[in-house]
Amino acid sequence: MEPIFGKDGVVVGWMVPPDGIADLSGRYVAFVVDGAVFDYRSHYLGRLHDGYVWDRDGNAVASLVGAAGGPPAKRSGTVPPPPPAGPVPPRPKKLPAPPRAPVYTKKWSEMRWDEFLTGRQKFIAYRR
Repeated sequence: MEPIFGKDGVVVGWMVPPDGIADLSGRYVAFVVDGAVFDYRSHYLGRLHDGYVWDRDGNAVASLVGAAGGPPAKRSGTVPPPPPAGPVPPRPKKLPAPPRAPVYTKKWSEMRWDEFLTGRQKFIAYRR
């Protein structure tokens, strides 16, 4: 497991190889398909690209170690030991086609990680 850091530098979740995202307790909350992040209810949440998790507007919500090309990534506090990963939920049989990737910014999103995971983000529009 690899820690996921929120914009304040605190661990907010875990990447579980090969493409799972777990919360701090090890419960699977999302997964990545070709860079698109989905929850287990088939909601498109955003993107994982260059070590950043991006919201629908192209602002960074979280980062992984080694993230590049986004806003300055902070690390604060100690990284807790990874929890045991829970059972992997079944993936939805059909996923919506994700929209085109937004233009990634050098800004942190105004939303918190937990808000990102709800899938109820408001977004401006995709800029291309």
